[in-house]
Parts: sequence; C-alpha cells; structure tokens
Amino acid sequence: MKKILLISFISAMLLGCDANVETTVTISQLDAKPSFVKGNLTLEVPACSDYKDSRSESSSLITAKKEIAQLFKSVEYKECYTQKMKSYASFEIPILVGQDISDTELLKQADILTVKHDKGIYAITNPEFTKKLIQYKKKAMSNIDFKISISLINDTDKSIDKISVTKAFIDNRPYDAAEFSLTPNAKVTITLSDVSTQILLNPTTDSNNKQGITEIAKFQ
Repeated sequence: MKKILLISFISAMLLGCDANVETTVTISQLDAKPSFVKGNLTLEVPACSDYKDSRSESSSLITAKKEIAQLFKSVEYKECYTQKMKSYASFEIPILVGQDISDTELLKQADILTVKHDKGIYAITNPEFTKKLIQYKKKAMSNIDFKISISLINDTDKSIDKISVTKAFIDNRPYDAAEFSLTPNAKVTITLSDVSTQILLNPTTDSNNKQGITEIAKFQ
C-alpha cells in the first residue's frame, strides 16, 4: 500500500544562500486519505529592509518573493526577520499527506512528493517541478545550501520499532547509519544529508534517476 506525502519546497539559487524546508507529519496522517498540512520554508536573504528606507523591503527580499512565486504552484509569504545578524524570509508551503495520490487535482498542487511505499519512505521530485528547477539553476549566479527536514510524530497508541535511517541527521545529530523506535507521542526529526538532497534535486546527473528520488527512512 502506498502512503503519500506531497511536499512543495524552495530553490532560490539566485541568492546563493541557505534554504530550510521543514514540516511535521503524524503517523495517522500518513495512513489517512490525502489532506494538506502546513510546511515552513525559510530562506536566507542579505537584508529584509532597504538600506535607504527601513520601511521598504530590500531588493533581495523582493527578488526572493518573485522567484519563489515563479517556481512554486502555491506559496504564501509570511514575514522577514533578523536573527543573530542574519536575515530570513519565511514562507508557508502546502504539504499533502496521505496514502493515495490518485486524485490528479491534488497532484497538480504539489511540487515534491514524499512517498511511503511498503516499508520505506522516499522523497521524489515532480517532473514538472524538476524541469522548472533545472531551468532556473541554469540562470543562477551561485549555488544554495538546502536543508530538508521532516519531523515524524507517532500519534498512535502503538510503538513503531526498528526505524532505520542511513546517512542523515536525527534530531540534529549526524549518523552514518542508525536504528531507533518511536514510542507513542514521541517525535523524531530526520534531516536529509547533502548527498541525499543533491540526488533529489539533480535527477539528471544519473541516467537511471531522471525523476529525483532519495530514501528518507525504512520501517522494518
């Protein structure tokens, strides 16, 4: 049985900064019919406000908002803030969670798919989004560092044993390979490694992987 989580997410390579994509998903949401939940996208920008007039948006923020709107089917700008001398633009993106993606109308609203199939969870790029991403990268002036994180919550009354993750960060700690259980009400955050992220975002680098796909975790 397939369980699908559809994720829209960011690529703002023109700015050459950091982009974080974070979402929280429960086990019951993965088992239910498709429904949208919120995802957070945070993009580092040089500044939030114009240096001549702090009441106006900076040119970098204006550019970021424009480029993101061109890349994604549905994204909502939330705010721009400064933290520890760095500025960040915050966006809200739709995440479709469920076990069936036969609804083509729902599919049209997503750019990235995270698929739970049998005993594995995989992130997969939508071919349409991949095409736009590749075209955008060709005109980019510099690269961007992506961080993609999925927080998984066990909202059931049963423990989930032997979840395995390879070459990823678990609760911000790096692991070459790890195995853990998820007790009721427990939460774990899995962050893809740089290699996994590149495989997902650069599918054409492998002729056998024209549609980017990378493993997030396995259930044994």
